[in-house]
Amino acid sequence: MQGNQALSEASRVARWSDRRGGPNFHAAPPRLKVSSDEYGAETFEVSVYFRGPLAWEGSPQAIRLHITRDERLVLPAEERPLLHRYSDADQLGKVSLSCYPLLEMLAEKLRALCGQRRFAISRDLYDVHRLVASGTDLPILATVLKEKLAAKGMSLDVVAPKTILPREREFEVDWGRNLTRLLPKGQEVSFSDAWATTFSLLDSLCRVLA
Repeated sequence: MQGNQALSEASRVARWSDRRGGPNFHAAPPRLKVSSDEYGAETFEVSVYFRGPLAWEGSPQAIRLHITRDERLVLPAEERPLLHRYSDADQLGKVSLSCYPLLEMLAEKLRALCGQRRFAISRDLYDVHRLVASGTDLPILATVLKEKLAAKGMSLDVVAPKTILPREREFEVDWGRNLTRLLPKGQEVSFSDAWATTFSLLDSLCRVLA
């Protein structure tokens, strides 16, 4: 997909929303930002501005779509139903979306934790903890992660507890500052639990990949 195609698709969705009495996605022209990821690959960010039923003053809010063109998918995408629990659900009908398999998502999070990200993002720890709780096939995860690392030119040596250990305090600070207040009620997780889950998983993967 090229940048102009992304803008065209955003405009098409805005017109679809107009026909169905949805939010006003013409509050401002959509904006395209072209940049590069950590590895120099081209990425797009499309901002679609809207005004909803609440009379917000000032600049319109925006939905931002991040599109990458240089990501290797190892496992086949999975079709999952759209969960839309609002009163206009009948207007949508049954909608399914092509999604990352959970194991692929877990591999992405581990790659980020083991060196892809410049800063310590505690959300990665939370996601790893939740994904592990949903069930993990360690041999398949190891295979997927190996290919994910190779696609970015990263060594298998980074998959080890020692990689993240020096940043424990940095992750903990970010957890308290940026994550705790966002955790859904009933799904709270302590930093120590998420850290222990991630540490244990990396230790197990290290043994499988050895």
